[in-house]
Formats: sequence, C-alpha cells, structure tokens
Amino acid sequence: MKMNAFCGFVMRNVGFQLNSISLGVGRVLPETCSRLRYMRSLVRCRIGDDGRTEGETTSGSHRPLFPEGAGPGVSPPGGGGDEDESFESSTPPTVSYANWVERFMKDPKWDDFRTFTASFAVALFVRFFVMEPRFIPSTSMFPTFDIGDQLLVEKVSNLVKAPEVGDVVVFKAPDALVERGFTPSDVFIKRVVGAEGDKVFIKDGEVFVNGIRQDETFTAERPNYEWGPATVPSGSVMVLGDNRNNSFDSHLWGFLPRRNIIGKAVLRYWPLTRVGFIER
Repeated sequence: MKMNAFCGFVMRNVGFQLNSISLGVGRVLPETCSRLRYMRSLVRCRIGDDGRTEGETTSGSHRPLFPEGAGPGVSPPGGGGDEDESFESSTPPTVSYANWVERFMKDPKWDDFRTFTASFAVALFVRFFVMEPRFIPSTSMFPTFDIGDQLLVEKVSNLVKAPEVGDVVVFKAPDALVERGFTPSDVFIKRVVGAEGDKVFIKDGEVFVNGIRQDETFTAERPNYEWGPATVPSGSVMVLGDNRNNSFDSHLWGFLPRRNIIGKAVLRYWPLTRVGFIER
C-alpha cells in the first residue's frame, strides 16, 4: 500500500512537470517559428532562390526593387504610410561649432549650465544694483527696528534723487567714523532728519528743521541733548537713530556724505509678525 501510494505521488508530479514543459514549449515554439519565417522573408526579399539579386533578371537587366510610385520614404499607391518616414540612421548627426562660445550657447548638453549661469547673473545684478537684504544688529533704531529684524534695501532711487527727510537709509562708514576706529566697509542704518540746505537744531527734546518742530511719532523717547543750529552742507544729509539717546549718529560725528549711502530701507520681511513697509 505504501509503495503504491509513493508510486502514485511520483507519477502525478512527473505528469505535472511534463504538462508544464509542454505548455511552455507550446507557447514558445510558435513564436520562434514566426520569428524564423520573418527573418527568412527578409533574406529572400533581397536574394532570390537561384542566388540572383532580387532586382536582377535572368537576362542581366534589373527591374525596380520597389513598385512604381513607391520606395524608401514613399508610400505605395493605396497605402496609408507616412510620407515623412525614412530609412535614415537614428544616430544624430555630429554638429561642429566654430568656438567654445558658440558651443556654450547652442550645445544642448549645456542647457542646464546656461540656465544656472543666467539665473546667477540676474541674482548678482539685483544684489549689487537693485536691492539687497540687511539685518539689524543693535537697538539704535528701536522701536522701528529691533535686533534681528531683516529688511530689504532699495538702491535705485538713491541714484536718481537725494534722500528726503524721514527716509531710513543704510550707509557705509564715512571718514568721520573711520577716524574713530571703524572700517570703510562697516554699515549703519539711521533716519534722515535734514536734507542738504536744511537748517537743523535740537532743543528742549525737540528736533527743528528750518524753524519747524518735527512731529516724530516713531522715536523711542525725546532727545535729552541739545545740538545746533547748523546747516546741512551740499551733498550731505543729517541722520539720527530713532532711539535718540542710544544712537551713535550725526549729533556726535557730523553730517553724512551722500556718496556713502547704499540705499533706502523699504520693507521688513522678518519677523513674519512684523512684515511691512517702512514708515517715514
């Protein structure tokens, strides 16, 4: 009984394997035969059974390989082929360039690098000639700015017109500050309180410009010092910090030459809770 059961198990498994092999061959064999017939047709299309070229007759003359009106890239009469088809190689033709500049501008392999270069050039142009970011390192402009505030400084308007009273300007250290130990590359931010030709003085905690008391709602406190009167010279402005009593500004080191001005602060973009344009 045990032997019979074992023999039955073996025969069933052998039968299953043979059946799987036959099914696999049944699927593969027709496909293989089809490929062989296709290859044979390609060969016989060019060489006849008697060894002559398909286009050559027994008399030595040649007959056209394609029917009249047909040929490579031409659809036969009645066919629906695409007239743009051709038997050209799929390998793209080699393109030569006159110099490296032309290669850089036209070679598709350099597309990404061209995009990066153009973007970088635009960023540099904007950074040096249009607008730049700055951050506040001190409390000299409090409460308008606090430490860590970040803002955008616009540079174009300073090239076409002089700063006006109320503008907040960013500038490099003038000679008067360099003489006190600062470097020419040190940058400061203050508010313009007097333009060139204005007569300015500070008295009784008030700032007067051309005899008119200034209404300064943006300051932290009234100044506890007196200054002036003095007239702002040509090509200069007078600047003070909004934190009047805690600012190193024109009332201590003099007027600011306009050539030292980098630009005008126009927008605070950080922190997000205080985003907005700068008030004059």
